[in-house]
Amino acid sequence: MQSWLDRRRIARILQGHKPKRNFPTFEGDEVHKWLYKCNQYFDLKEIAEQDKLKLASYYLDGLALYWHQNFIRNLEGQEATWEEYVEALCCRFGGQKDPLEELTEHKQADEEDNSEEEGTLEAVNEEELTPHLSLHALQGTTGYHTIKVWGKLDKCPILILIDSGSTHNFINVNLANKHNCLLTSIKPMLVEAANGGTMACAQICKNLQWKMQGTQFQADVFVMALQNYDMVLGIQWLKLLGDILANYEDKWMTFWWQGKEVTLKGDNPTLTQSIPLEELNGLLTNTTS
Repeated sequence: MQSWLDRRRIARILQGHKPKRNFPTFEGDEVHKWLYKCNQYFDLKEIAEQDKLKLASYYLDGLALYWHQNFIRNLEGQEATWEEYVEALCCRFGGQKDPLEELTEHKQADEEDNSEEEGTLEAVNEEELTPHLSLHALQGTTGYHTIKVWGKLDKCPILILIDSGSTHNFINVNLANKHNCLLTSIKPMLVEAANGGTMACAQICKNLQWKMQGTQFQADVFVMALQNYDMVLGIQWLKLLGDILANYEDKWMTFWWQGKEVTLKGDNPTLTQSIPLEELNGLLTNTTS
């Protein structure tokens, strides 16, 4: 939680350094572009190093805000530098490569694809695939038969929805690409969404490995343009667990995995809302009057 003095200092910064354009918000996309704009603003307005993280955090939303809250909780009261924060942010949302390096690699991959015939699409048993994505998975909410947990993919925190209302496992396509997951092309199919629409899916990541609360898991996941969660684990994953003892009110589940008992506890943090500039200005006025 931000202290009262921290809020007053940030309010003074925002009052004294109003940009001609609004400070850019960040929801998880194009992290390098967002950081570039942040650093431009910091340099132009001579923002102190210790204030950069606090100032930038006011302009996070969506999945980026969820990630930030988890990052702060993991610090357990310790302070992180802006440099450390940027490194963790890029690890989660931008991969670990420079955009120019990624562009070069993409060009090289295109050249290789042009010189070799692409592999045949993997056949999928249509009888086994009637994919359905629940409304909670679409909207980023939780329900009576869902549990939201934090996991790790390549040591980077990811937000996962365990959802008995979704038939299959899904992973965010941007996350899969940024972590260089091995993707296999499949016959394009449509995933039915609970809102009545459909979403296209043409790739699968086989035997993806990730961790949840210290335990490593492995499963096949379909690659989708998810908006509110990094991964959705549906019936496809729940069937692998066998007998499950679950309490959806208190958000926990217990099962046996690879010879040991595992308990996953759901994450239900009280969201810390971004504070608008007007509210900060009002706070400053009230405390100085």
